[in-house]
Amino acid sequence: MDTSGVSLKEYWKDCNILKATDNIKMAWEEVTVLCMKGLWHTSWPSNKNFGTNCNNMDMLIKEISKIAEEVGLDNVYPMDITNVLESHSQPRSNVELCPTIDRTAEGR
Repeated sequence: MDTSGVSLKEYWKDCNILKATDNIKMAWEEVTVLCMKGLWHTSWPSNKNFGTNCNNMDMLIKEISKIAEEVGLDNVYPMDITNVLESHSQPRSNVELCPTIDRTAEGR
């Protein structure tokens, strides 16, 4: 899918379920075993069965920055990306989870 010259707003207007599933398929074809092992190592650090520690944070931040720029998100900075990635490695408290639970209950 060629999206060159298309704004983020135009892209989403043209999006549908078929295109979304095609995008997911293409994305999964690019995921490597090394990437998955790195993801699981970060998500579940106490499990040592993943065989490798693929924590190249600098490369990940550069890739996320590049993607954000390509889709027209101009105000995404490396420090923001680092903060978001690091926030997922810390468990959330009940106080932090309560607003999430409240929003989920409202949607029912």
